[in-house]
Amino acid sequence: MFAMKFLLPLMMFVSLSGSPAMAQPAAGVAMDPAGARRWLEDYVRIWSSDRAVNADTVNTYYAPVVTYYGKRMTRRQVLDDKRRYIRTYPGRMYEIVEGSVAVGCDGARTLCTTSGVMRVHLTDRAGRTLMRTARLRLAISATGGGQIIGESAVDIPAPGKTSGLGRL
Repeated sequence: MFAMKFLLPLMMFVSLSGSPAMAQPAAGVAMDPAGARRWLEDYVRIWSSDRAVNADTVNTYYAPVVTYYGKRMTRRQVLDDKRRYIRTYPGRMYEIVEGSVAVGCDGARTLCTTSGVMRVHLTDRAGRTLMRTARLRLAISATGGGQIIGESAVDIPAPGKTSGLGRL
């Protein structure tokens, strides 16, 4: 029996608009854990770029309505939130810690939940640098063409410290 082994062919490319984007499977195509893992890692790299935060990229990555940090939001609301975050932290670099990614997919492989520990380096408008660590969780639906239907993150405080930075 032939098993389709690619689910999110995560080949990065630059679109004509100059914004990074991802290739996606057709709606309803099954996903596999290795593809979901690469998708998370590439997603994190994309959002480190200001140019990537635009309507085209949000439309590519997100389903029309998502659970975004505990709230049901439209794509437009997600884009507005990301733009507010950029105004607060114009310098951002995100990286997934090697070996920290976990993936679980449903039996039909139409939904994968992937998470990874992420190092976050932020610079605010005053030039202050903030560093934090968080576990990023994404729920990715093949039904939506490989789009995020849920996003959240939980801070991982340094030993002996608590984090008060809020959302990623």
